[in-house]
Amino acid sequence: MEMLMRELLRSSREEENHDLHEPPARKPRRDQASSSLDSIFDEIADEQAPVSKQSRDQVGSTAQLETYLGETTISREDKPLQYWAVNKVRFPTLAKMASRYLSAPCSSVDSERLFSSVSHIVNDNRNRITADHAEMILFIKKNLPLILPKST
Repeated sequence: MEMLMRELLRSSREEENHDLHEPPARKPRRDQASSSLDSIFDEIADEQAPVSKQSRDQVGSTAQLETYLGETTISREDKPLQYWAVNKVRFPTLAKMASRYLSAPCSSVDSERLFSSVSHIVNDNRNRITADHAEMILFIKKNLPLILPKST
């Protein structure tokens, strides 16, 4: 649970950083002289604004997590990504985390094909071939068909 909370807070901070593409708004210039008390108050208010936003994000993320954990679980036949598509308005931070962690894993098919090709090059008959030469042969084997015209 604690690890999930840390991830939620990190996600909300990343989201906050993505929303800050615009420069901060300029303060209006005052023509009349203001008291030093007003300027001190303005400084304190400016320093406190980011802290209150961060604490609001923490409270919002905590509330999302507690609400989600209080709900009944979906059946095994339901699709989790479909659930998060429907509930992304209710749980925006959790929905982003779900899309990140529930997405399809990366495929290792290309790397397996490459190892298979290497096994055809380095075999019992070519047991003294150096790694550099095997790499050159593999490079030619994979890239030569790309530059040669296909004969039909």
